[in-house]
Amino acid sequence: MRRGPRRRRAGALVTGLLAIVALASMITLLATQRGSGEPTGNSAVIAAVPPLTGTRGPIVSVDALATGPPGSAVAAPGGGQLPTGAWPVPPADPSAAVDAAIAEAAAQGVRLAVVVVDRPTGSTLVRRDADEPFPALSLLKLMIAADVLANGWPDGGDTTTGGPAAPTGSASAQASDTADTADRDDDAGLPVVDDQAQVDAVLTRMIATSDDVLAGDLYDAAGADEMVDRVAVRYGLTGTSPTPDGEYWGNVQVTASDMATLLAGVLADPATGAVIGPAMRATTVIAADGVEQRFGMGRVPGAGSKQGWGCCLSGEVGIHTMGFTDDRIVVVLSAAEPDDDTLGEQDGLALQADPAAQASFDAVSAAVRAALGGPGG
Repeated sequence: MRRGPRRRRAGALVTGLLAIVALASMITLLATQRGSGEPTGNSAVIAAVPPLTGTRGPIVSVDALATGPPGSAVAAPGGGQLPTGAWPVPPADPSAAVDAAIAEAAAQGVRLAVVVVDRPTGSTLVRRDADEPFPALSLLKLMIAADVLANGWPDGGDTTTGGPAAPTGSASAQASDTADTADRDDDAGLPVVDDQAQVDAVLTRMIATSDDVLAGDLYDAAGADEMVDRVAVRYGLTGTSPTPDGEYWGNVQVTASDMATLLAGVLADPATGAVIGPAMRATTVIAADGVEQRFGMGRVPGAGSKQGWGCCLSGEVGIHTMGFTDDRIVVVLSAAEPDDDTLGEQDGLALQADPAAQASFDAVSAAVRAALGGPGG
């Protein structure tokens, strides 16, 4: 996502998506995966959905990637290499390495907040600027999913808030154009979904492909600010608050500490972990808006990850990554001054080309490597 998306109206967009995820094979797959807390993967769900086309080409599920022997790297769509081999055992105390990564980022004009948690013991290994607020960007999708799983599919009501879903040329705007070709009822709100497998599949798609259109629909239908407050209370998120501008859901304020707390709580609860954990492990190489998600936790073999990117909420470029391995939870949030102040109105490819964004992508990836003892580069 860039500056937005704004709060938007729901309708035939979600109805069409639900028709896709109602495929019998998908429902059967998802039904067998619930109740186990954190299964090892759910990428087949994304593979079962007819492929979307992002601005950089097809959206590819992790099942579609080539594999290689441990320690090897394979070509991934869009160029570059995606590591497939296991990383070393993470260091018991990554503080010094993380501090060095934070200092290097600062030298490049990137401000980082980092939290590293040891999952088996629940102890916090690193906590740096953990209570500083940042725009959530697409990390908010984890909060949306957690709320839907805890409280049920929102009835939607009348979610006609007006205004564009996102700046012109974004994936959200393209999806809206596609939806206009179908029969639609703009005042209908979200369709009623009483099949849990369908709900799971929709949430998986929202997380794995970072679908802004679907996130905007669910955010509004779930109550927007009320949804944020419910999740904050449920998980004890003391630094999380609704969007201060009342317009962009990506500007919901979060902290690295709260995101680590949220993820730990989500994974510990079978009702949420059985869906959100596998969805994070099924993160696609190319997001719904065409942005590559191969950075930060998205480059750690076998990890679950959720990425966030955008400009220019609070006047800064934000590149975030959070995720989990068997041993760790890692959250890295970032902020940097954009080189181009108009990035908020441009698409994801323009954001990726911005020097400040490139420095931020590199900085959050370096912080993740430091936290987990991963290979350089």
